[in-house]
Amino acid sequence: MESDYETVLEVTPEGTNKAVWYDACGDGRSQLFVGKSFQTGLVGIASEDYGVTQKDRYGCESECAVIQVDRIKCPTPAPTVYVDRNQICATDEIPIFTASGLEDVMF
Repeated sequence: MESDYETVLEVTPEGTNKAVWYDACGDGRSQLFVGKSFQTGLVGIASEDYGVTQKDRYGCESECAVIQVDRIKCPTPAPTVYVDRNQICATDEIPIFTASGLEDVMF
């Protein structure tokens, strides 16, 4: 029997900044949580978007970054994807991801 663990998202803000989690980015968004580790409550097959920002001690807030969560049924283990950097700027080259653990992997 498989365990269906809740999806937990985690970010590491710079310095003493705080992570602020939202139900979306853009106008009309609602704040969900403040802190590094956000328990989404998602279990089972689900698809949901979240937004996260950094807020400094003066109350200045960064742009909102969208995090898309797609929970799918995996008949076989998902591949391990190695990412050489955890932030990608809009002006950076498109990253190349390397996956292992499956013979036929396509991105």
